[in-house]
Amino acid sequence: MAGGPRRFTGAERMVSDMTQLPERSSDSGTSAAAPRAPRLEWVYGQPVLIRVVVLWLATFAVLFASFALHLWLGDGYEGEATGPTDAESVGEVLAVALPINLGMLAFIGASSTLFRFGPLNPGTLVIFILAFTIGRVAGLNDFEYPMSSVGAGLVRFAQVGLWEVSAYVLVAAVTMTKSRWIADRVGAKRWRTERRWRDLEWTSSEVACFGVAVVLIVVAAVAEGLLLARSP
Repeated sequence: MAGGPRRFTGAERMVSDMTQLPERSSDSGTSAAAPRAPRLEWVYGQPVLIRVVVLWLATFAVLFASFALHLWLGDGYEGEATGPTDAESVGEVLAVALPINLGMLAFIGASSTLFRFGPLNPGTLVIFILAFTIGRVAGLNDFEYPMSSVGAGLVRFAQVGLWEVSAYVLVAAVTMTKSRWIADRVGAKRWRTERRWRDLEWTSSEVACFGVAVVLIVVAAVAEGLLLARSP
């Protein structure tokens, strides 16, 4: 009818619907093909305090899993406790412990700032290896001076090792997002330069984490020195 709304026939309506299908299909395909970040890389997009908490929990999960495994496998706590024959001064312990622990702190920070292999960060890997090793030492009672019981070993770890490991975690959590060169995976032949050195930026929270890490290293060294100074 002239002047009235046009009515589509069944054939015309089918043709109209079919012409719209490719557009909807294209949208769906684009959405499905959108890249998704690996789950392990989720932590890289979080604020520094979240990264600290996540990495701290993961590190101590590795440490205590290693401790439980080696405690079950070994019999290190069945012997007698020993100690140093001569008491060491706090200064002597600090002269040895501080350079070693501060050097480890610098190594973790430098390796994280330089490289990253996909979601794997060298500094984080070092911390997990340290956590496994510390758990092994505690589980087997393989301390320099063996402890009298499991409880005594855990107390000694809480007095010294807890602060050292926490300091390493702080530095690793700060620097894990600062890597200059990044490869898609371990063993990759091609690297991309993510940032230049002058592009590095440090937030006040990150700087505070560095400061706390150094304080924890000093506290751990002093605590170790005091413990050895009281030994007969």
